[in-house]
Amino acid sequence: MKTYNPKKSNLILAGFLVTGYAEGSFIKIKWNNPEAYKRHIGGQGEVTRTARVDLSGTIEISLMQTSPAHTFLHNLRKLEGTFPVLHSYKGDNNFAAAGPAAWVEKMPDEEYATEVSKRDWVLAVEDMSMITI
Repeated sequence: MKTYNPKKSNLILAGFLVTGYAEGSFIKIKWNNPEAYKRHIGGQGEVTRTARVDLSGTIEISLMQTSPAHTFLHNLRKLEGTFPVLHSYKGDNNFAAAGPAAWVEKMPDEEYATEVSKRDWVLAVEDMSMITI
């Protein structure tokens, strides 16, 4: 039997360990072009494929409004440069996604309510690699 433990999922931005995730889905990794190849069919049915070279992607982070990571993310947004990003999951199915150059693409909306709300950040990653161990 396998067990998933969300505490074994870690996101590190420029050396900072992100904490204070929201309930439910809290990290989403997406490739801008998830297809490895594009298929082309010629006039007589011959097939050719073109390798996709776009390895960029996004990482969406959902945090509780009380997370200490908000201040750090606001400061990263002010940077003119980029920062490294690493997500790892060390459980039954080990996984890692990393990129040497990321930046804050979208800040969250601010919401105040009678309950703790979540804030969603979107990071753009220039050259994201993934490994499954």
